[in-house]
Amino acid sequence: LSVLRTTPVAVDGSFRFDAVLLGSYALDVLDGNNRVRARETGLALGANGDVVTRNLTLIGLGNVGGRVRNPNGTPAAGASVSLWSANPVIGGFRSATTNAQGDYRMTGVPVGVFTASASAGQALGEATGTVGHDGEEVTADIQLINNAVTLPANRYDANNFFFDVQANGSLLTGTSSAYGGDFGSNRGAFLLDVVRDGVATRFTGAAIGSTEE
Repeated sequence: LSVLRTTPVAVDGSFRFDAVLLGSYALDVLDGNNRVRARETGLALGANGDVVTRNLTLIGLGNVGGRVRNPNGTPAAGASVSLWSANPVIGGFRSATTNAQGDYRMTGVPVGVFTASASAGQALGEATGTVGHDGEEVTADIQLINNAVTLPANRYDANNFFFDVQANGSLLTGTSSAYGGDFGSNRGAFLLDVVRDGVATRFTGAAIGSTEE
């Protein structure tokens, strides 16, 4: 049995649902624009008289914008821009199109890391950034390149050996799963660590790379 109920939030931020059927529930908080701003899952009522209390904090929203430039440096008018928010609660995809000056802007981007990708014809580009707090304006300019490749990408050499190149430049399994390892956390080849002051940081790369002939 699926149950959907709503209740307004009082001026002091409190809310309450009474006479709720026993079972498992999730809570969503929607703002005045009907956008989900907070979510709590795994709420369970197992016996008559159970009382469950949850306090929720609205997730901040910022704005992301920038300029997309063609490979020759001119503004990329009419380019398609896709932004992915990695916020684990309300993240997801948003899209926009650049204006005549190559500018784009997306509102309501959740606090957290994001990746903005742009395309114009065969040219691709990508930028990453972070919305740090509610109301922040973040600039993420994107440079398009002609020799772009979307990763992961599968390639074959003259011997028909298989190379599944990942975003961090590594190979995932290779021909006949030669680099498969335990097919869990211990697999792959050509992993790159950047070492500074004796501290190793695994190179993460990006979803868009470049190729050289």
